[in-house]
This record gives sequence, C-alpha cells and structure tokens, in this order.
Amino acid sequence: MTQAPSLKIKSLFHAIKFVGITKSVKSKYYVYQSRDAFILIVESKKQVNSGNFSIIGKDAVMWTWKKLAGSKSISVTDAKIIIGNSKKYHTTFDVHATLYALVALKKARITKIVGIKLFFAVNKYTA
Repeated sequence: MTQAPSLKIKSLFHAIKFVGITKSVKSKYYVYQSRDAFILIVESKKQVNSGNFSIIGKDAVMWTWKKLAGSKSISVTDAKIIIGNSKKYHTTFDVHATLYALVALKKARITKIVGIKLFFAVNKYTA
C-alpha cells in the first residue's frame, strides 16, 4: 500500500478558486482549485452544515485527461483499467473525483447514467 502524500493545508487552501459544480446521481460536487490540487466538496443530505471533501493532485487530473482524451462514453471502471495501477490513485473514488473535476473544468461531460453508474466523454487533450 502506498503512502498518501503529506498535505500542507496552508498552501492547499491559499488562493483557492471555485471551478464549478458537477452533478452526479445522488450528489452535487463543488469543485475548487488551488495551486497544486483540486478540492471536491459534497454536502451531507442527512446532516446540516456537514459534508465530505476529497483532494486530488492537479498533476493527477491533467495526467488522467491525457490518458482518457477522446473517450466517447467511458465508465469509471473502464477508466480505472485504462489508467492502470497508478500511484496517483489510491481508491476507485479517486478516479470518480478526477472525472468530476474534469467535468467541472469542462474537459469532460457525463454522457449517460445507468442506475448509479456514470459514463463520461473526455475531450481531446490540449496543452
């Protein structure tokens, strides 16, 4: 098991900017960008003033965009297979979060929803 990188909270939240909202099947993800990372925040539906957040490195998001660029309708499971066992991701939810960040950045879009399974189209990569 790989060790998660240490976070410098002060730099993580310094000069943070709102990128957009990605709506999934059950939740809305509020996506923010700092210098080195994307922060995804989801509100709890059960508790007031509560929620969860995920942090995905900016390099991981851009690397994934390059790897999946041009995909027309790819599931998270298929994306994980294409990405392989990258050290950039620790869980399948990290891949979800990365795709949600790409949607908020308008580099991808949700093309289809089957049950709770999402499919994404990923734009061609432009440097």
